[in-house]
Amino acid sequence: MTMVRKVVIGIVSVVVVLVLAVAGFMWWSVRPGMPDLPPELEALRSEAQSVSEVGPSTLASGWRVVVISVETSGAWVQIWPKDESGPVEGDFLKVGTSGVIGSCTVAVLETHPGWDRGAPGSQTGWALLHVSCPPRPSASPSETATTGPSAPPSATPSASASAEGTQR
Repeated sequence: MTMVRKVVIGIVSVVVVLVLAVAGFMWWSVRPGMPDLPPELEALRSEAQSVSEVGPSTLASGWRVVVISVETSGAWVQIWPKDESGPVEGDFLKVGTSGVIGSCTVAVLETHPGWDRGAPGSQTGWALLHVSCPPRPSASPSETATTGPSAPPSATPSASASAEGTQR
């Protein structure tokens, strides 16, 4: 009986050690690029998007963004106008921080380094970014110009009230 008992205790001990080792490895491999964020950055998570090393992502505001390299400590991010009318701006931002790249504010919320499989475009890393850029003009000024009389815009209540009174 004692021999069977020792074998069972040995097997259970090995299983527990293996389970703890696998759980620890999984936690360690995912956690470094996912720090606890300050509340102001955590609030941006719902608007953030994952950007991979493979190619650029086009933003609705008329900009393109790409992650050049992903490390556990941060990411190299490049931004340029979608129509390629301006320069490519880039910088390294640490995970859990935000910074200005060109005309855009970029926050790096998470990083997930990948590996290079040896072929161009085969990188597998990605970063969770919140990118805020001013909108790029999509039409020339002559296309957006209005013709005919129009009231000049005003932010003062008295001017708005007088403009409303003259349009009745």
